[in-house]
Amino acid sequence: MIKLNSRKKIKRYILKYDKHIVLIFLLIVFFCYAIFIALHIDRGIIPDEISHFAFSKQFSTTIGIPTELPEAYRYGVYITQSPFLFNWINGRLINIVNIILPSTSVWWLLVILRIINVLYSLGTIFFCYLFSKEFIKLKWWQLLPVFFLTNTLMFVFLSGGLNYDNLTNLLCFAGLYFLAKVLAHNAFLPNSLGWMICIALGCLTKFTVLPLALAMGIVWVTYLIKNRKQVLPYKFQGKRIILLSFLLLLLIIGNLAIYGHNLVVYQSIIPECEDILTEEECKLDFYNMRMEKYGLEEKLTMSESIIRGYPNPIEYFFHWIAIYTSAIFGIGSHRNYKTSFRILSHWSLFLWVFIISIINKIKINFKNSSFILIFLFYLFILFIKNYNGDLASGFKHFGENGRYFFPVIGILFIALTKGIMKIPNIIVRKLTLIFALLLYFFTGPLTFIYRYNTAFSDWFVR
Repeated sequence: MIKLNSRKKIKRYILKYDKHIVLIFLLIVFFCYAIFIALHIDRGIIPDEISHFAFSKQFSTTIGIPTELPEAYRYGVYITQSPFLFNWINGRLINIVNIILPSTSVWWLLVILRIINVLYSLGTIFFCYLFSKEFIKLKWWQLLPVFFLTNTLMFVFLSGGLNYDNLTNLLCFAGLYFLAKVLAHNAFLPNSLGWMICIALGCLTKFTVLPLALAMGIVWVTYLIKNRKQVLPYKFQGKRIILLSFLLLLLIIGNLAIYGHNLVVYQSIIPECEDILTEEECKLDFYNMRMEKYGLEEKLTMSESIIRGYPNPIEYFFHWIAIYTSAIFGIGSHRNYKTSFRILSHWSLFLWVFIISIINKIKINFKNSSFILIFLFYLFILFIKNYNGDLASGFKHFGENGRYFFPVIGILFIALTKGIMKIPNIIVRKLTLIFALLLYFFTGPLTFIYRYNTAFSDWFVR
């Protein structure tokens, strides 16, 4: 009788927390894949890992901001007047490791920092789940964006390495979640402070968060104006609100000290190499050397590029989309793993769901449309940046990496999920869902297992 009651309790517990059990399972599977990469991937494979590791060790030598490091600026990365939060944190972690394990080798120090990055990505996945819950009310469907994210090959690959994108993604997903809470009329001031603090930290980690911050700020101000009677006046009361407000003020000052100073002194968001280093030192910059070897002597105008036979912006857009798709669902970094199947299959799914959504005239409220506009604005800025870069390089497509898409990819996955949910025919809906699950499962990190001894044989430490 006791055993029977215990079984009933276990069964009730499983039925009550079944969704959370599946979420934990997804997190564990992702953790295993990412840790496998962290322990076995060779140095120099993960994008920018060499320079970030060099930076991190340099930051460990001082509590403040260290001097420039040749090993880093040769890769086109600078310390002076650049966001440094990621490497500053790594410097403190290295200090702790040196105290606890003073004889740690360079390899294991790198592995420890990689594992910290895996934890950042676990946080990103968790916020993806919370973000999903703000838009999707059916419990099992809430897990589908999480499944998509944990089976996005470049995301998993990047998570196993030392790269500031991992911390950036965490802060951006958290910021988007808190903004979603605001737009859902939940605790206006605490959640407003939450998204602002996360995005301010993101801007101190990587300057590419600035367009996202601008788009989110515009949406927040629009919401405030539309709902000013319900929101204002708001009294700053309570220790937590005062503490969060003070923290945000410090972060704003920190951002102004970097970006405000740069705009005034260098007339640029981030200073150029020539602004902070000597001409001889700048010649060692890998990006400058690559531009001198493969690029053009002078940046083309749009009309000049078209005359020379380069694609116009519309043609370039479709090529740009194909590059990003293959680099997100494949691997696009210092080493590449891309196949035409990945581009065609994923875009077939996206277009199919999008067309059905248009046919069925799915209604979009202010909250949903706000995040669609944030998504499109961020992509537009990314597109302009890449197009301008290609005008200078002769369309060599330098710097077009799938990881730059990740700060807003959660919006895409939620939109994809809601689109599948809205398919009216149950058979078509189920077939689309099965196709999506199989597609992400077989093009995700499972790739590392069944292609380990072929496509990736020279990527891993043996």
